[in-house]
Amino acid sequence: MNRLRLEPRLDHEPHWPDGVWLALFVDGIELTNRAWPSLIDLDQLQASVARDGEYAIFTCECGEANCAGIEEPVRVRHDAGGVRWWLGDAWRFIGCAPGVGADWETQVRTAAGGAAAGAPRELCFAAEHYAAAIAQDIAGARAFVARLDRFVTFTPEANAAALKYPDLPPAAAAQRQQEALAAWRAMHPLPPEALSRRRLPPATG
Repeated sequence: MNRLRLEPRLDHEPHWPDGVWLALFVDGIELTNRAWPSLIDLDQLQASVARDGEYAIFTCECGEANCAGIEEPVRVRHDAGGVRWWLGDAWRFIGCAPGVGADWETQVRTAAGGAAAGAPRELCFAAEHYAAAIAQDIAGARAFVARLDRFVTFTPEANAAALKYPDLPPAAAAQRQQEALAAWRAMHPLPPEALSRRRLPPATG
Protein backbone atom coordinates (compact mmCIF):
# COMPACT_ATOMS: atom_id res chain seq x y z
CA MET A 1 0.00 0.00 0.00
CA ASN A 2 1.12 3.54 -0.73
CA ARG A 3 1.24 6.20 1.96
CA LEU A 4 0.31 9.84 1.52
CA ARG A 5 1.63 12.87 3.38
CA LEU A 6 0.93 16.62 3.11
CA GLU A 7 3.47 19.21 4.20
CA PRO A 8 2.93 23.00 4.41
CA ARG A 9 5.38 25.23 2.57
CA LEU A 10 5.96 29.00 2.46
CA ASP A 11 6.72 31.08 -0.62
CA HIS A 12 8.59 34.36 -0.16
CA GLU A 13 8.36 37.15 -2.71
CA PRO A 14 9.29 40.84 -2.50
CA HIS A 15 6.37 43.28 -2.15
CA TRP A 16 3.86 40.49 -1.54
CA PRO A 17 2.66 38.54 1.50
CA ASP A 18 4.18 35.13 2.09
CA GLY A 19 2.18 32.38 0.40
CA VAL A 20 1.22 28.99 1.86
CA TRP A 21 0.82 25.85 -0.26
CA LEU A 22 0.87 22.15 0.51
CA ALA A 23 3.37 19.70 -0.89
CA LEU A 24 2.03 16.17 -1.39
CA PHE A 25 4.31 13.16 -0.94
CA VAL A 26 3.59 9.50 -1.68
CA ASP A 27 6.11 7.05 -0.25
CA GLY A 28 8.61 9.90 0.11
CA ILE A 29 8.33 11.11 -3.50
CA GLU A 30 6.91 14.60 -3.93
CA LEU A 31 4.13 14.61 -6.51
CA THR A 32 3.41 18.32 -6.30
CA ASN A 33 5.60 20.68 -8.27
CA ARG A 34 5.99 24.38 -7.48
CA ALA A 35 8.14 24.98 -10.55
CA TRP A 36 5.66 23.68 -13.15
CA PRO A 37 3.33 24.48 -11.17
CA SER A 38 1.20 21.49 -10.17
CA LEU A 39 -0.25 22.08 -6.72
CA ILE A 40 -2.96 20.60 -4.50
CA ASP A 41 -6.60 21.70 -4.49
CA LEU A 42 -7.65 20.74 -0.97
CA ASP A 43 -11.38 20.81 -1.70
CA GLN A 44 -10.90 18.23 -4.46
CA LEU A 45 -8.59 16.10 -2.32
CA GLN A 46 -11.02 16.08 0.59
CA ALA A 47 -13.93 15.23 -1.72
CA SER A 48 -12.03 12.17 -2.95
CA VAL A 49 -12.13 10.66 0.55
CA ALA A 50 -15.87 10.02 0.38
CA ARG A 51 -16.61 8.78 -3.12
CA ASP A 52 -15.35 7.61 -6.50
CA GLY A 53 -14.89 10.12 -9.26
CA GLU A 54 -12.56 12.28 -11.31
CA TYR A 55 -10.93 15.01 -9.27
CA ALA A 56 -8.75 17.99 -10.19
CA ILE A 57 -6.56 17.27 -7.17
CA PHE A 58 -3.56 18.80 -8.96
CA THR A 59 -4.03 22.31 -10.31
CA CYS A 60 -2.17 25.41 -11.45
CA GLU A 61 -1.25 28.06 -8.89
CA CYS A 62 -4.13 30.15 -10.28
CA GLY A 63 -6.63 27.39 -9.49
CA GLU A 64 -7.33 26.38 -13.11
CA ALA A 65 -5.73 23.01 -13.79
CA ASN A 66 -5.62 23.39 -17.58
CA CYS A 67 -3.58 26.57 -17.21
CA ALA A 68 -0.67 24.29 -16.22
CA GLY A 69 -1.46 21.74 -18.94
CA ILE A 70 -3.28 19.40 -16.54
CA GLU A 71 -6.24 18.37 -18.67
CA GLU A 72 -6.67 14.87 -17.25
CA PRO A 73 -7.97 14.65 -13.65
CA VAL A 74 -6.99 12.07 -11.06
CA ARG A 75 -9.38 9.11 -11.24
CA VAL A 76 -10.26 7.81 -7.77
CA ARG A 77 -11.96 4.51 -7.00
CA HIS A 78 -12.81 2.99 -3.63
CA ASP A 79 -12.99 -0.78 -3.45
CA ALA A 80 -12.20 -3.64 -1.08
CA GLY A 81 -8.51 -3.23 -1.85
CA GLY A 82 -8.34 0.41 -0.81
CA VAL A 83 -8.48 3.84 -2.45
CA ARG A 84 -6.97 3.76 -5.94
CA TRP A 85 -5.56 6.71 -7.87
CA TRP A 86 -4.79 6.94 -11.57
CA LEU A 87 -2.69 10.09 -11.66
CA GLY A 88 -3.52 11.36 -15.13
CA ASP A 89 -1.61 14.36 -16.49
CA ALA A 90 -0.15 15.37 -13.13
CA TRP A 91 2.19 12.37 -13.32
CA ARG A 92 4.00 13.87 -16.33
CA PHE A 93 4.85 17.12 -14.54
CA ILE A 94 6.46 15.69 -11.38
CA GLY A 95 9.81 17.44 -10.93
CA CYS A 96 9.64 19.31 -14.26
CA ALA A 97 10.16 23.02 -14.80
CA PRO A 98 9.03 24.93 -17.89
CA GLY A 99 11.88 25.84 -20.21
CA VAL A 100 12.35 29.56 -20.72
CA GLY A 101 11.59 30.47 -24.31
CA ALA A 102 10.62 26.90 -25.22
CA ASP A 103 7.32 26.12 -26.92
CA TRP A 104 4.73 25.58 -24.21
CA GLU A 105 2.57 23.11 -26.11
CA THR A 106 5.59 20.94 -26.90
CA GLN A 107 6.67 20.94 -23.27
CA VAL A 108 3.21 19.96 -22.09
CA ARG A 109 3.05 17.14 -24.63
CA THR A 110 6.51 15.69 -24.01
CA ALA A 111 6.93 16.09 -20.23
CA ALA A 112 7.81 12.79 -18.53
CA GLY A 113 8.71 13.83 -15.00
CA GLY A 114 6.98 10.90 -13.33
CA ALA A 115 9.22 8.43 -15.11
CA ALA A 116 12.34 10.37 -14.11
CA ALA A 117 11.17 10.61 -10.49
CA GLY A 118 10.32 6.92 -10.28
CA ALA A 119 6.71 7.69 -9.41
CA PRO A 120 4.06 5.15 -10.45
CA ARG A 121 1.06 6.24 -12.48
CA GLU A 122 -1.26 4.16 -10.30
CA LEU A 123 -1.41 4.29 -6.51
CA CYS A 124 -3.38 2.41 -3.88
CA PHE A 125 -3.91 3.63 -0.31
CA ALA A 126 -5.41 1.77 2.63
CA ALA A 127 -8.82 3.41 3.04
CA GLU A 128 -8.44 4.12 6.77
CA HIS A 129 -4.96 5.59 6.33
CA TYR A 130 -6.03 7.69 3.35
CA ALA A 131 -8.84 9.43 5.20
CA ALA A 132 -6.87 9.81 8.43
CA ALA A 133 -3.70 11.12 6.76
CA ILE A 134 -5.58 13.78 4.81
CA ALA A 135 -7.57 14.93 7.85
CA GLN A 136 -4.53 14.91 10.13
CA ASP A 137 -2.22 16.70 7.72
CA ILE A 138 -4.77 19.39 6.84
CA ALA A 139 -5.31 19.96 10.56
CA GLY A 140 -1.53 20.24 10.97
CA ALA A 141 -1.32 22.73 8.10
CA ARG A 142 -4.16 24.75 9.63
CA ALA A 143 -2.22 24.88 12.91
CA PHE A 144 0.90 25.91 10.96
CA VAL A 145 -1.01 28.84 9.43
CA ALA A 146 -2.46 29.82 12.81
CA ARG A 147 1.05 30.04 14.30
CA LEU A 148 2.30 32.48 11.66
CA ASP A 149 2.63 36.00 12.99
CA ARG A 150 1.73 37.69 9.70
CA PHE A 151 -0.88 37.74 6.98
CA VAL A 152 -0.37 35.13 4.26
CA THR A 153 -1.98 34.23 0.96
CA PHE A 154 -2.75 30.70 -0.27
CA THR A 155 -1.83 28.91 -3.47
CA PRO A 156 -4.26 28.15 -4.96
CA GLU A 157 -6.43 30.83 -3.35
CA ALA A 158 -9.32 28.42 -2.77
CA ASN A 159 -7.23 26.62 -0.13
CA ALA A 160 -7.89 29.55 2.22
CA ALA A 161 -11.24 27.91 3.01
CA ALA A 162 -9.62 24.74 4.37
CA LEU A 163 -6.56 26.31 5.96
CA LYS A 164 -7.73 29.60 7.45
CA TYR A 165 -11.53 29.80 7.44
CA PRO A 166 -12.77 26.20 7.86
CA ASP A 167 -16.03 27.35 9.47
CA LEU A 168 -17.02 29.50 6.49
CA PRO A 169 -18.50 28.41 3.14
CA PRO A 170 -15.86 28.58 0.36
CA ALA A 171 -17.29 31.77 -1.21
CA ALA A 172 -17.37 33.54 2.16
CA ALA A 173 -13.82 32.35 2.92
CA ALA A 174 -12.60 33.73 -0.42
CA GLN A 175 -14.31 37.06 0.28
CA ARG A 176 -12.76 37.26 3.74
CA GLN A 177 -9.31 36.50 2.33
CA GLN A 178 -9.69 39.13 -0.40
CA GLU A 179 -10.70 41.73 2.16
CA ALA A 180 -7.69 40.85 4.31
CA LEU A 181 -5.41 41.09 1.28
CA ALA A 182 -6.81 44.51 0.37
CA ALA A 183 -6.16 45.69 3.93
CA TRP A 184 -2.60 44.31 3.81
CA ARG A 185 -1.94 46.01 0.47
CA ALA A 186 -3.23 49.33 1.81
CA MET A 187 -0.58 49.10 4.52
CA HIS A 188 2.14 47.86 2.14
CA PRO A 189 1.81 49.77 -1.15
CA LEU A 190 3.87 48.60 -4.09
CA PRO A 191 6.96 50.73 -4.75
CA PRO A 192 7.21 52.19 -8.28
CA GLU A 193 9.86 49.67 -9.39
CA ALA A 194 7.53 46.76 -8.58
CA LEU A 195 4.60 47.92 -10.72
CA SER A 196 5.91 46.07 -13.76
CA ARG A 197 6.21 42.72 -11.92
CA ARG A 198 4.08 39.80 -13.11
CA ARG A 199 2.29 39.26 -9.85
CA LEU A 200 0.15 42.20 -8.77
CA PRO A 201 -2.64 42.41 -6.18
CA PRO A 202 -6.06 41.45 -7.48
CA ALA A 203 -8.42 44.26 -8.37
CA THR A 204 -10.81 45.22 -5.60
CA GLY A 205 -14.03 47.15 -5.50
